[in-house]
Amino acid sequence: MRDSFNAGEKQLVTQNPKMAKVMEDVQKLKRFELEEKVAKLLDHHGNFEEAERYGREALAGNAEVLGPHHKRTLRSMDSLGNLLKHEGLALEANAGSRASRIGEAAAGAALLKEAEKLLRESCLARQESDPNLKDPETLRAMASLGHLLDAEGKLEDGEHLLEQALEGECRLHGIPSSDPVSLARWTSDHSKDGSNRDVLKMMSSLGQLKMHEKKYDEAEALLRADLDAEVAAWGERDFRTLIARSELSQCLKELGRLDEAYDVLMGPNEDAPYIAQSVLGPAHPKTIQMLDRMRQIGKAPKGSGQSASGLAKHREQMAEHREAFALAVVRESTAFNLNEPSVGGDALAGLREDSVDATVEADEETSARRTLTNDRGRRLGLDVTRRTGSGSVLTPH
Repeated sequence: MRDSFNAGEKQLVTQNPKMAKVMEDVQKLKRFELEEKVAKLLDHHGNFEEAERYGREALAGNAEVLGPHHKRTLRSMDSLGNLLKHEGLALEANAGSRASRIGEAAAGAALLKEAEKLLRESCLARQESDPNLKDPETLRAMASLGHLLDAEGKLEDGEHLLEQALEGECRLHGIPSSDPVSLARWTSDHSKDGSNRDVLKMMSSLGQLKMHEKKYDEAEALLRADLDAEVAAWGERDFRTLIARSELSQCLKELGRLDEAYDVLMGPNEDAPYIAQSVLGPAHPKTIQMLDRMRQIGKAPKGSGQSASGLAKHREQMAEHREAFALAVVRESTAFNLNEPSVGGDALAGLREDSVDATVEADEETSARRTLTNDRGRRLGLDVTRRTGSGSVLTPH
C-alpha cells in the first residue's frame, strides 16, 4: 500500500482488501500518463532517446494494467510509433548530410520499421472495433501510418490510407468533398476554432505523398490550401506554418517555378528559414531541410539585413508569450507551439521532476523498475532488449 493514500482511500482499502490492487493500478496509470506527457515534450524538443525510454515504459505499463488493445494502450502505441518515426527520420536526415554516417542511416531505417509495426498494429486493432471509420482516433492512426509509409517509399499503400483517412474526416465534419477546393474553403472557414487540425495534417501528408509520386498539380492544390489555413490559424512565426512553407516551396520548385518557390519558402518578410532556426532549432530536420531547399533553389537570400532584423524582432516578441507557452507545454496538446525554448525547458524540467516523484511514490516495485519493465514485456509476448545509447527496445516476437 502506498504511504500517500489519503484517509478516505485507506478506509476503502481497510473495508475491502481488493481495493488495494485497484488503488495501486490507479497510481500506476497516473504515472504512465505522466511518462507519456514527458515523452511527448522530449520528442518535440528533439531529445528522442530519452523520449523513447519514457514512451516505451508508458506503453508496457498501460498494456499490462489495461490490456494490449485498450484505447489508452493504443494511444500509447500511437505515441511511441510516431516518436520512433520522428527519431528515425531525424537519424536519416543527419546521415544524409554526411556520407560517412552509414550507421545512423541503418539505425534510422530500423526505427522506421519498428514504428510501422506499432502503427500498423494500432490501426488493425482500432479498425476491428470501428469498421466504419467513425472514430477520429482511428482516422488519426491511419494517417500516421500513411505518412510513415510515404517516408519509407511505400507510396501506393500510404496514398490509400491517407485518402481513406481524409475522406473519413470529411464525413465527420460534413465537408461535401475531399477535393482541394472544398477542403480549402472549409479549412479557411474553420481556421480559428481548431476543428480543422486533423484535416490539415492529412492534407499536408497527402500533398507531400502526391509530390513524391510526381503528381505535382494535385500536390500543389493540397499544400497551398494547407499553407493558407496554417497562416490564418497560427500566423507566420509558428512551426506549422514554417513546415507548410517548406513543402509547398519544394513542390513549386519541382514544377520549375523557382521565383515563386523562393518567395513561398522565405515568407512575406524573407526570414522564414531563419525563424525556423530559432523556433525549431538549428539541428531540427525541418530547419536543415528549409536551408537546404533555399540553397537548391539557387538564389541567395534577398535583403539579408532585413532578415536579421526580422529575426531580432522575433526574439523580442518571444518574451511576450512566455506564460502562454508555459501553459501550452504543460497541457497534453496535439500541437505544441515551440516559440520559447527556454520556457519549454523549464516546463520540461518540472514534468521530469513530477515523473520521478510519481515513480518513487508508486510502491516497492519501483526499486526493481527495469526488471519489471522486462517482465511486463515477456508477459505480453514482447522481447525487451537494449540498444546502445537509447534504452530498452520493445519489439513484438
